[in-house]
Amino acid sequence: MLTALPLEYQAIRRHLEKVQREDHPSGTRFEIGLLPNTPWQVAIARTGEGNASAAVIAERAHTSFKPQALFFAGVAGSLKADVQIDDVVVATKVYDYQGAKETAEGKLARPRAWEASHWLEQAAAAALGDERWWHRVPPEMRAQRASLRSPKVHFKPIAAGDVLLADAAGPTAQLLKAIYNDAVAIEMEGAGISKAAHIGGGVPALVVRGISDMADGGKSAADAAGSQERAAANAAAAVSAIIADLIPRKTSKTANSTSANAQASIKGPSGDHIDFRGSTFYGPVVGKKE
Repeated sequence: MLTALPLEYQAIRRHLEKVQREDHPSGTRFEIGLLPNTPWQVAIARTGEGNASAAVIAERAHTSFKPQALFFAGVAGSLKADVQIDDVVVATKVYDYQGAKETAEGKLARPRAWEASHWLEQAAAAALGDERWWHRVPPEMRAQRASLRSPKVHFKPIAAGDVLLADAAGPTAQLLKAIYNDAVAIEMEGAGISKAAHIGGGVPALVVRGISDMADGGKSAADAAGSQERAAANAAAAVSAIIADLIPRKTSKTANSTSANAQASIKGPSGDHIDFRGSTFYGPVVGKKE
C-alpha cells in the first residue's frame, strides 16, 4: 500500500495493528502491519509526490515483498461536477496524459493508459457496494463531511501527471476535457504505480482516491477546511474494505514450495510414511496407517 502525502500515510496506518518497521537498503522506510480480522499483512510506504518517485518506490515494494496486490490510496481533484468533495474514485483506468508530440500545428497527444486489475476491481465493487465501508472512517471525520449525504463511490478512469491542477479553465484542464473526457479525477502518482506494476510482471494494482477539491480556484479554501484529511480517510477506509474482501491467491511460487515440502515430508525407505508437519495438501493423500 503506497501513498504520497504524510496525511495519506497516517490515514492508512490507523487501520493496521502490530506495525513493525522494515527499511529498504536504499533508505526507503516501510512499515508492515496486520489488517485486523483478515489474513493479510500490509506493507506501507510513502512515495512523495509525482509519478517518477511513485514508480521507483513501487518497484522497491514489489522486489522486497512480492505482494499479491499493489494499492495506491490518497487524494485527488475532481474533473466532473457530479464527483463531489468527499467522494471516492476507484480508478478503472489510469491515463498518463502528459505524453505528447510538439509540432508546428500544436501539441499532439500520445497517451498511455493502464487498466485496473479485474480481480481487485471486482473486490472493490463487492466491498464498496453499500455504505458499510464508510463506517471504517473515523467518526470525527464522518462528522466533518462537506455535505449531508454519505460519500459516493465512482468506478471511473482518472488522469495522472506531474501537474497540480488548480485552474478549471487552464490548458491542462482543456486538454483533459478534449482528449481524456471520461476521466473524472486528476492526481499525480497513479501512472507511476501502474507502470511499475506492469513492468513488475503484471502484479494486480488498483488506485483509489478520495476527492479533496474540484481542481479549480477553490482548492486552497477546500484544503484549509480539512478536505484533504477527510479525503485521505475515505480513501484509506475504502482500500481497507477492499483488502478485507480479498481471499489470498495461491501463486505458482507457493505451489512449487508446497510440492517441495510435500516431497521432503515423505519418510522411510519405502516412501509410505507421511509427515504432515509444515506442509499443505490440496488433494487426497493416501498413506499407511501405523
